[in-house]
Amino acid sequence: PLVLTLDAVSAGVALAIELSLFPFAGLGWRRFWRRTWIVWLLAPLTGVTIALYGQASGQIYAEWFVVRISEGSLTLALATMLRVLAIALPSVVLFATVDPTDLADGLAQVLRLPARFVLGGLAGLRMVGLFVDDWRALELARRSRGVADRGRIRRFLG
Repeated sequence: PLVLTLDAVSAGVALAIELSLFPFAGLGWRRFWRRTWIVWLLAPLTGVTIALYGQASGQIYAEWFVVRISEGSLTLALATMLRVLAIALPSVVLFATVDPTDLADGLAQVLRLPARFVLGGLAGLRMVGLFVDDWRALELARRSRGVADRGRIRRFLG
């Protein structure tokens, strides 16, 4: 129950088990890193935020205005960072490897969820795929016209 607990041990153990099982998920390493780099980049930022503004307990290491870094806030920051990684990484791998139709079939047949909910989820997941394809087509069209043809950030800001 990673959602209910907030300690570094359970999140660390879950993350270690997940990292050992990712090679069997059917996702190549290159594709894995391409899809999860943002999680690896932003998870430490959650830790930094908690370390700076988390509840202070134990020995205080630094204090300035509203920023208070303490032993308790550092422990909480580590636990939060590991917990974000342990929850977000399997989610990304799951949505990268599971066919939306198979997922909807499983939700309806195995879990017996209401049809309206299942069809709404299926439509949403399919629309994400269509949106990504359309976005790529727009990028290629703009690039062929010479508009924002240098770098992804420049193309995105347009």
